[in-house]
Amino acid sequence: MNFLAHAFLSFNDPEILTGNMIGDFIKGKNYEHLPINIQKGVLLHRKIDSFTDSHDTFKKTVFRISEQHGKYRFVIADLFYDHFLAKNWNKFHSTELIDFTKHSYSVLNKQSIFLPEKFKFALNHMEKNNWLYNYQFLDKLELFIKGVSNRSKYGVNLETSIHDLEEDYHLFEEDFISFFPEVISFSKSEISL
Repeated sequence: MNFLAHAFLSFNDPEILTGNMIGDFIKGKNYEHLPINIQKGVLLHRKIDSFTDSHDTFKKTVFRISEQHGKYRFVIADLFYDHFLAKNWNKFHSTELIDFTKHSYSVLNKQSIFLPEKFKFALNHMEKNNWLYNYQFLDKLELFIKGVSNRSKYGVNLETSIHDLEEDYHLFEEDFISFFPEVISFSKSEISL
């Protein structure tokens, strides 16, 4: 799951959202100084990632992506799933996507004292280019994947994976539609613990 899915799977709790969104920017136990619900969000992020990466449907998605992208196929699949979440947003959420994204950015900016510096930098670009909203458009998605490629040490031309998506678009979408209700249930049960 990528940023949009992690925001969605925070279920409108500002502190869970904060922790869930910064999860990839926190190493080890460097979250223990944060407020308890932000800590819970960081741990939720990790649990969601673990659940997703080990799920048979998600693995099927990953292995549809060209082998030339190696371990980055998991990152690409996360981005594909954010695309399908944005595209199918109204099937899963009652708030319009544009309003949800604006609210999410507002919450994160209000929590800036708790955000790691690298995430603040990412959030600036995320908000400026409205990543959460624009995942739904293939041309924007391709640019976001190219950004991952440019920032990675070993991922070269990851944006060519967009051709895999276009070629098997309906199969990728079927994977997402099958998978997403399961990760919703999983996340709700983890939050309620």
